[in-house]
Amino acid sequence: MRGISSGELQFDPEIEKTARANRKTVRQA
Repeated sequence: MRGISSGELQFDPEIEKTARANRKTVRQA
């Protein structure tokens, strides 16, 4: 969980979308 603050530990729909986008970017990188 990189780039996620302790206060943002709550899993929100937007955070999940960002996490998925980050995973896609990491795969392309």
